[in-house]
Amino acid sequence: MRRECSSSTMYNCAVEDIANELVEELCKSHPTSKALGEDGPFGSVYKMRQYFKTQFEFVQPVEYILDSQDNLSYQYVPLLQTLEHVLTNKNIANEVLKKNNLIY
Repeated sequence: MRRECSSSTMYNCAVEDIANELVEELCKSHPTSKALGEDGPFGSVYKMRQYFKTQFEFVQPVEYILDSQDNLSYQYVPLLQTLEHVLTNKNIANEVLKKNNLIY
C-alpha cells in the first residue's frame, strides 16, 4: 500500500514501504502459508483428505444407515483395522511390546 509522502518524510516512507513489502513476502513464503494456500496440499478439505490418504495409513470410517426416512445414521472407525495400521510402525510396535514385557 503506497501513500503520498512529502520530501521531509520521504526516507521514512521508503523504509516503511520496504519493511511492509518484506513482511508480506516473508508471510507468503512461510511453509505454513504455502501449505494452507490455494495451491498447497492443504488448500481445501478435499486436498487435505487426499494428502492424508496417500501419506498415512488411512482407515476409512464405516457408515451404517439406521433410518433413511429420518436420515439417521452412525459412523465408526474400525478399531482392529486402525490398530493393525498403527502397529505396522516398528517403533510403535516395539514400545507396545516393551510395555507389556513381550520384548526385551
